[in-house]
Amino acid sequence: MAERPAIRPGSALAVLLAGVLAACTPQTELRHSELLDVAALLPGVYDNRLQAEQEAMDGRVVHPAELLDVARISVPVLGRLVFHVRERSAGDLRRVLSDRLWVFDSEDGKQLVAQVYRFNDAARWAGGGDDPEMLRSLMPQDVTALAPCALVVLRAPGGFSAHSGAVGCPASDATGAKRYVQHWQLAEGHVEFAELPPGQAPATGDGYRFARLPGGESN
Repeated sequence: MAERPAIRPGSALAVLLAGVLAACTPQTELRHSELLDVAALLPGVYDNRLQAEQEAMDGRVVHPAELLDVARISVPVLGRLVFHVRERSAGDLRRVLSDRLWVFDSEDGKQLVAQVYRFNDAARWAGGGDDPEMLRSLMPQDVTALAPCALVVLRAPGGFSAHSGAVGCPASDATGAKRYVQHWQLAEGHVEFAELPPGQAPATGDGYRFARLPGGESN
């Protein structure tokens, strides 16, 4: 059996291998593991029926009944882990309340971050909820981030939490309009999210609380 040629120090191959090994740090491995966990945790079909019914009993309907469809899609130009998220009225499933993209990625391997995007031409991409393949052709110029700063995603009991109100993140845009911060809680079978006025800390009951429906698997 022929011996493998030795890799000479300073050769192009040696430099390449050194770069690969340097990239595989414990931090990058941890971020990769977190992305895999989010990918397994999030997809599905959810509703907030229990929350809406409880609010109706209390005489305050703050969060009307909705369905939340979360499907993983492949749009590498936007991030490593992308979900199409569609909110629909539980009373009329043909009524789409919002179409969003939730994008998760690692920031130089240091931390897990996420961003929410809206479609610049909503009508063009309206069929994406029923045909995720059409979303593969999305480009960065087709979407706009809802928040000026990415959400920092952290491990939490049973899943992850995320908040966009980072120190130094502008509270208003160039026109002076207030930017709303976002808060998420992701756990097995449950998703909670809220948009809060700048400077307001999240509190129980601020956001929509969705539970995955039995058999509510998404793509």
